Amino acid sequence: MTSLSQQLSSISQANQTLALDRKKRSKIHSISFLYDPYHAATQDYESIFAESIEALDKLESLDSRFHKFRSTIFNETSIQIDRQVQSKEQIENLNKTINAFVELLGQYWNLAIAVKVAEWPLRRFQMNYHNAESLLLSTLPYFDQPVFERVLYVIPKNQIPTMFSWLTNFKTHLQQQQQDGKLKLPSRESLIKVFHDVSFFQLYQNYLAQSITHKTQHRKQLVFFISMTISTLASLSSTSSAKLAELVPLALQISGSLLSSQNSECLVSAYTILAVLSSAVPLSRDVVLASIETILVHLPKHSELNLLLQSMTCALKLYQTVQSGALETLPCSIVDKLPKSLLGDESDSDAQGEFLKLIKSSRFNNKFVCAYLRSNVVNGVPISKKLLNELKDFQFSKTQLQILLTEILKKINDTKTVSDPAVFADVLKFIIEKNKEAFLETLQKLEMSIDQLEMLLQTTLIDHTSDVSQDEDSKGDDIIVDVENSTEETSEELLEQFKAANSTTPSFLYATKVVDEDFLKLQSLFLKSIQQRATQQFLVSCFNNNTDSQISFLLRVATSLNTPLKGRTTALLLLKKSIEKLDSKIHTYTIVPILVTLLISNLPKIRSLTGEVLKTIHARPVTKSKKFLLAETMYGEKRSPNIALLSPKDADLLLTKIVESLTSLQLDPQLFHQQFNELIGNKKLGKVTLAFFASHANANNIPSVKMDAMNIVVKGASELKGVAAPSQLFEHFLDRYLTKRSVWIIRCDETGCDFAKFEKQVVGLITAGEKHVTGIKFLKDCLNSGYQSLVDCVSEHIIEIFGTLKMEFQLSLVDDIIETGLKEGDSDSDLVLFDPLELLESLPISNGIFAHIFKNCSLTSTSSMPTGQPIAKRRRRSSASTKQAMKETEVSNLASTHLKKITLLLDVLQKYTTSSEFVPSYELVRLLINILDDLETLGKDGKLPILYSQETLATCLSNIITALNEGDETAKIDNSTIRADVIVSAIRSSDSPQVQNKLLLVVSALAALSPELVLHSVMPIFTFMGAHTVRQDDEFSNHVVEQTIQCVVPALAQSSESCDVREEVEFLLASFTSAFLHIPRHRRVSLFTTLSKTLGSELSIHLVLFLVGQQYVASSLKNKMGDCSAILDFASVFIQKFKPHEQLEATIKFLKLWDELPEDLVTKDSPQFKKLVSKVIFGPSIVSLGKEEFLAYRSGMLTFIRHALVDLKSSAGIPRLRLKVATQIMENENVDELLASFASIVELILSRIDQYHMKSSEDDDEVLDKFYELLGDVLSLLPVEEFVKSICAILKSEDSSLRTKSHITILTASKFELERIDDPFAQEGIATLTPMLLENVTSEQSIELSQSSLDAMASIFQRFKDRIDSKLLMKVLGIVTGKSGLLSQTPEIIISSINCITAIVTVVGVKMIGMFPKIVTPLYKIFAKTQEQDEDEDSDSSKLIQISILVLISSLAQSIPTFLAPPLKEIFQTIFAANLVPNSIRTSVLNVIVDNIDLKTVLNSLCSQWKFVSGLDSSSIGLFLSTLEQTIDQMEKKQVINQANIFVNFLLQALEYRAVSQFDSNTIHRVGASVYKCGLQYVMKLNDKSFRPLFASIVRWAFDGEDQSSPHTTLTF
Repeated sequence: MTSLSQQLSSISQANQTLALDRKKRSKIHSISFLYDPYHAATQDYESIFAESIEALDKLESLDSRFHKFRSTIFNETSIQIDRQVQSKEQIENLNKTINAFVELLGQYWNLAIAVKVAEWPLRRFQMNYHNAESLLLSTLPYFDQPVFERVLYVIPKNQIPTMFSWLTNFKTHLQQQQQDGKLKLPSRESLIKVFHDVSFFQLYQNYLAQSITHKTQHRKQLVFFISMTISTLASLSSTSSAKLAELVPLALQISGSLLSSQNSECLVSAYTILAVLSSAVPLSRDVVLASIETILVHLPKHSELNLLLQSMTCALKLYQTVQSGALETLPCSIVDKLPKSLLGDESDSDAQGEFLKLIKSSRFNNKFVCAYLRSNVVNGVPISKKLLNELKDFQFSKTQLQILLTEILKKINDTKTVSDPAVFADVLKFIIEKNKEAFLETLQKLEMSIDQLEMLLQTTLIDHTSDVSQDEDSKGDDIIVDVENSTEETSEELLEQFKAANSTTPSFLYATKVVDEDFLKLQSLFLKSIQQRATQQFLVSCFNNNTDSQISFLLRVATSLNTPLKGRTTALLLLKKSIEKLDSKIHTYTIVPILVTLLISNLPKIRSLTGEVLKTIHARPVTKSKKFLLAETMYGEKRSPNIALLSPKDADLLLTKIVESLTSLQLDPQLFHQQFNELIGNKKLGKVTLAFFASHANANNIPSVKMDAMNIVVKGASELKGVAAPSQLFEHFLDRYLTKRSVWIIRCDETGCDFAKFEKQVVGLITAGEKHVTGIKFLKDCLNSGYQSLVDCVSEHIIEIFGTLKMEFQLSLVDDIIETGLKEGDSDSDLVLFDPLELLESLPISNGIFAHIFKNCSLTSTSSMPTGQPIAKRRRRSSASTKQAMKETEVSNLASTHLKKITLLLDVLQKYTTSSEFVPSYELVRLLINILDDLETLGKDGKLPILYSQETLATCLSNIITALNEGDETAKIDNSTIRADVIVSAIRSSDSPQVQNKLLLVVSALAALSPELVLHSVMPIFTFMGAHTVRQDDEFSNHVVEQTIQCVVPALAQSSESCDVREEVEFLLASFTSAFLHIPRHRRVSLFTTLSKTLGSELSIHLVLFLVGQQYVASSLKNKMGDCSAILDFASVFIQKFKPHEQLEATIKFLKLWDELPEDLVTKDSPQFKKLVSKVIFGPSIVSLGKEEFLAYRSGMLTFIRHALVDLKSSAGIPRLRLKVATQIMENENVDELLASFASIVELILSRIDQYHMKSSEDDDEVLDKFYELLGDVLSLLPVEEFVKSICAILKSEDSSLRTKSHITILTASKFELERIDDPFAQEGIATLTPMLLENVTSEQSIELSQSSLDAMASIFQRFKDRIDSKLLMKVLGIVTGKSGLLSQTPEIIISSINCITAIVTVVGVKMIGMFPKIVTPLYKIFAKTQEQDEDEDSDSSKLIQISILVLISSLAQSIPTFLAPPLKEIFQTIFAANLVPNSIRTSVLNVIVDNIDLKTVLNSLCSQWKFVSGLDSSSIGLFLSTLEQTIDQMEKKQVINQANIFVNFLLQALEYRAVSQFDSNTIHRVGASVYKCGLQYVMKLNDKSFRPLFASIVRWAFDGEDQSSPHTTLTF
C-alpha cells in the first residue's frame, strides 16, 4: 500500500462515523443490540446510559472486574465524550478500553444483562465500527446462538474485518432471513473451514493467548477453540495438507500458553490439544520430551489429584507416540520433575495407587515405564520393591526387558559407580519372573553365567531345581577343586578384611540382630573368598580354629535360601571337611535335624552334598564320650539346654537307616516323608526321634530351617501312633506366633524364605483330627487377627480339616466364626477380614451342629421337654411388658444381635439344604419353627427387620420338608412336636407378600408330608390366601397359591368325613371368591381351575359358579357393568376348563342350589332361615333380601349361568361347549354319560318351567323367561341329530305341558337357524321333526302350540329352502291350508299359517299351483273379515293378518307371477283396502307386482280399479297413483299406445274426481297433481298419430261433455 493510500485509508477510518447530515447520524444512532431502528433512533444517550449502568450493577455482582470500567467508558462524563474531537492518543486508549471490556464480557454474552451493558459502548462509542474485530472474536464461541446474529446485525457490511470476510454472505442474507423467520447462523462445518486458514487460526490463537494473559479466558471459549483445533487437525491430517505443518507450531505455542496459566480449565484444554496433536501428527522425540517437560513444569498441586492424573495421562499419551528412541533413558530434567508418587513410594498410597492404575490402563505405557526404570538404573536410583510388586501384572516386551537387563548388568560390572550391586537384585528377580528366557539369553550374549551373577549380587536369583544339566558333576568337581586347591595368593586387601571380620559368635544357627549382622558380614567375605579361591584363609582368619562357630556358620550358609547356589554347595563341602577334622570323641549327630531339612530340598546338588555330609557323620566312630557338637551353644545359652538328644546308639541307628536310603532320597525329596516311619525304626525310637526333631524345630528361628523342620515333625507325627499332636509339640511357638508375626515377616524377607509358605506351614501344625484345644484356639485367634493373608490361610485350612474334628471343636469353631461375624461394625477395630457366611457355607456342617446351635438360639427353650410329649398351645408373647423391655438400649442391642446371628445361621442352612449331601431331620424342622415363633416376637415387640430372616427360614423349612418327603422317614414323624399354628400365625401377621408366599409353600410341603399337621390350620390358611395372596399379581405368588392348593386341599379331603368335606370346601371357596374382584383378571381362571381340580370338579365347580354368580348379581343391581362383564368373562372361560359332562353336572348342581334360594321374605324363626344361615354359600346377606331383591337375585343367577355356558365362542361364533360336545360324540367317548347329563338338565329345567307355570304369577314371568332361554341354550349345545331326538322325546312325552312344548318348538326354530343348510344331519332332523310339528297343528291341543309349530316350520323352511323334500312341503301345505291352519277361526293360527304358506311358496314355486285356489280364495274371506271388525275389536290381530296376507301376495307374485294375472284386480283391491298395513309395506308389495307381472295386465287392472280406489282414503289413492306412475314409467311405448284408450277413459274419470271428492281442498289438489303427472307421463310416451284422437276426446270431455260442458271440466282442461 502506498503512503498516499495509507493516508487516505486512515482518514476514511477516522471519519467513518462522522455524519455531516442528520439522516446519516440518525442511521448510525439507530443501530442497537436491543431495539429496532425506529425505536433506537428516538433514544437519547442519558436513557441508554441509565439502562446500561443498571445492567452493569448486576454484572458486577457476578464479576467484580467490571467495576474498573466505571471510571472510563461507564463514567457519567462519557456521555459527553465525542470520538471526533479526541486526540489520537485518547482514541487509542478508548479503543484499548473497549477491547478490554469486550474481552472480559466474552463469558457473559449468553446473559441478557451483558447485551444491555454492551449497548452503551455500541451506541456512544460506535464499537461496531472501531472495535468490530474484538467484538467478533469475543462472540465467535456463540456462533450458533442469537447473540451472534445481533453482533452481525450491528456491524456494517463494509466494516467487517478482512479476516472475517467470510461472514459477508451471512450479513448480506441476514435481513432477508429475519423477514422469512428462517434465521441461518454460521454452521460448525463452515467455522472449521475458516480455521483451516493459518492466518485466522493464528489470529484467534493470539486472541486466546491474550485472554489467558489477562485471565479473561472462559470455558465456552476454551471448548470452542479446542473443538475447532481438534477438527482442523483431524481434517488436515486426513487430507495430508501442507497447512498441517504450519498449524503444528501454533498449536504447540498455544498449548504452552495454556499450561502456563495454572488454570485448571486451561490445563485440561492444553492436555486435550497435545493429546490430539500427537495422534494426528508424528512428533519427534525432542518435541515430545519438550512437551512433557512443559507439562511437568506446570503440574497442578498434589491436592488436585484428578487434574494431576489428567496431566500424566497427557504425558503418557505423548510418550506413546514416540517412534524412535522410546526406550532411551529419560532426561534428568523430566525424571526429576515427575511426581514422586508416580512410580515410587514417597507419597500417599492413594495418589500412587491412582498413578499405577493410570499406567496399567494401557499396555502402550510400557515404553515409558521401561525408559523410566532404565533412567533410574543409569542414575543409580534404587527401584523400590513395592513398585516392582505393583508392576508384576504389567506387560513388557522381550526387547524392553533385555534392554533394561543389559543396562543393569553394565552397572553391576562398573565397580567404580556401584558400591553395592545387591541393590539391583530385586529388579533382576522381577525381570526373571517376567521372562526368564530373555534373561538367560541376555546373560549368554554377555558371556556371564547365572552363578557369576549371583555371586556378584551375593543372593539367589533363580530356582535351580530344574537346572540340572549334563555337566552338573563337572561343576561339583570344580567346586571341590576350588576348595582343595585354595593355595593361590590372596590379595592383601582381602586378607585384611578377613582379619578384621574375626568372629566371636559361638553359633550362627540362632538368629539375633547381632548374629545376623555378623553372619551377613562373614557371608559376604565368604562369597568373595570363593571367587578368589581363598576359602581356607577365610575360615582360618575369621574363626581362629573355633570349630563350633565355623561349623554353625557353614551350616547356616548351606541352609540360607538367598545365598547363591555356589556358596551353599561350597559351604557343604567345607562343612564335610570341617567334620572330618573334628576329634573322634565329639558326637556330631546334633546337627542331623538341620541337615535333614537340606535333604528334603528341591535342589538335587544340595541333597547330594548333604548326603555326603551325613555319610561323613555316620562314618565317625560311636563312643561313650559326652562331648556333643554345639550342644551348649547351637541355639543360644537359653534354648540349647532344652534340645533333646538321642543316645549315640539311637543316633547311629537313625543315621544308618538314612544313609542306606540316601540313593532314593537324593532322587526325590518327598520320599523322606513317605519313608519316615521306616527310617526311625521301632515305635520307641520313633517317639524319641520325633522329640529330637521337634526340639530343634522349636528352638530354631531361621525361617527356612524351621519351616522344613516343622514339616518333618508334622509328617512324622501323622505316621506314628500315640505321639503328641504337632499343636502340642509347638504349643509355645503357637502361643507367641501372632505377637511375633511381624518379626517372622522380616526374617523371611531377610533370609529369602517365602513367608506365605512359612505361614502355611505354621497353620499346618493344626492337623486333621486335631484333638488338642491349643490348636483350635490358635485357629480362632488367627481368624480374629488383623492379617488378611493369615486369615485367608487359616480359613482354607479350617475348611480342609473341619470334617475330621470332633463335634465339640466343630461347634467351638462355628460359634467363634458366628460371633466374629456379629462383631463386625463400622470402626476399624470391628473389621472382619473374612466373610463369615462364605466360610460357614464352605464347612461341612452336620445336622447335629445346626440343631445344637438353633437350640441355643431359641428364646424359649424346649430342649428339656421329653420326647413325644405334645407341645402346649402357642401363647401370645407380645405384651406391653415385652415391648417396654425392648425399648431399653441394652435389651434392644441384644435382640438385634440375636437377630443377626439367626439370620447368618439361616443363610448358611439355606445353602446346605440345597446340597445333595444334606441329611434332613424332624428335629431341625421343630427348632426352625420355634425360631420362626421367636422372629415374630422380635418383629412385633422389638420392631426389628425380620422379613429377610423369615423368608430365609421359610426357604430352609421348605427345602428340609421336601427332602423329608422325598426320603423314607415318614413313619418317624411326631406330629405333636411340630407346630403348624406358628407358621399360620406368621403368615397372617407378616406384611411381606414374599414371606407369606414362602411360608405358604412350607404349609404345602407339610401337608404333603403329613396331612394331619395342617388339618386344623386349613381354614385360617385359605382365609388368609383369599384375603391377601391371591391379590398379588406376580408369577411367584401365583405359583405359591397353586402349590398350596395342590398340597393342602388333598390333606383336607383325606382327613374328613364327606359332610365335613363339603362344609370345608364351601368355606374354602367362599374365602377365595370373596376376594374375586381383587384378584388380577388374568390370574382368576388359573387360580380357580387349580382350586376346583384339586378339590374335585364334583365338589367345587358349581360352588365357584354359584359364589361368583352372587357377585355378578350384586354388581348388576349396583349397575357396575364393568364388573359384570369381567365376572361373565371369567365364568365362561373357567367352566370350559372342564369336560362337557362336568360342566353340565355343575349346571345341575347350580340349579339345585338356586332352588334353595327363598322366593319371599324369610323370618328369623323359620327353619329355612336357620338352614340358609348355616351355609357359607348363602349366609345372612341372602336371607336379609327383600321380595323384589329376591326376584332380581333369582333371575340374575339364571342369566349368569346361561351366559357362563354359551358366551365363550369360537372364531366362527359357535359356543365352545357345543364344539366340545360334538367332538366327544364324534369320538364316541362317554356319549351315554354326556347324553344322560343333557337329559338330566333338560328334565330339571322343564320341571322348573312347569312349576312356574302352575303358579301363574306375573312376578315369576321373568324367571320363567330366563328358564326358557337357558333351556334353549342347553339344547342348542347338542348336535342337531341329538337335539332332534331330545325335542321329539319332549314333544311326545305326556308329562310335558303344552306351554313347555310350545317353548320347545320355538327353541327348535332357533336351533335350526344356527345349523348349516348343507348339513345332512340337519336335513334329516327336519324330516323327522316336521311330522311332529304337523301333529301339534292338527291335534289343535293349544293355540299357542299350533302357532309355535307353524312358526317353527316357516322358519325352518325359509332357511333350508330347496334342501327340504318338496313332497314334505306339499304335505305340510295341504295341512296348513286346511281347517287346522288357514281355515281356522283363530287369528294367531291364521297368521302363522299364512307365514308358513309364504315360506313354502317361496321354496316350491309353481309346484303349488294345484293348491292355489285353496290359498287365494280363503285369503279374500279372511281379509274381508278383518275389514268387518270394529276398530276396537282385536285391531292388532287384524293388522297382522293383513300384513301376512300382503307378504304372501308378494311371495306369490315372485314365485308364480303368470298365474296371478287373473285375480290381479281382486289382489289390487285387497292391497289398497288394507288400510291397517303401513304404506311402506303396501308400497313394497305393489312394487313387487309391477316388477314381476305383465305391465299391460297391471295397467288394465289399475285403470279398472279407479272407481273402487276413489272411494278409499287419501293414502290408498296416493298408493294407487304412485303405482300407476311406476307402471307407466316401466312400460314400453308400444304397450302405451295399445292401452291408450283404456288409460284415457281412466284419466277422464280421474279428472272428474275433483267434483265428487269429499276431501279438503289440499288433498284434492295433491290427488289432482298426481293424476296430471300420470297423464303427462303417459302422453309423453305417445306419438303424434296416437295422441290426436285422444286429445280430441279430452277436448270433447272438457267443452262438450256427454251432455254439456261444465265450468269444472273446462277449468280442469
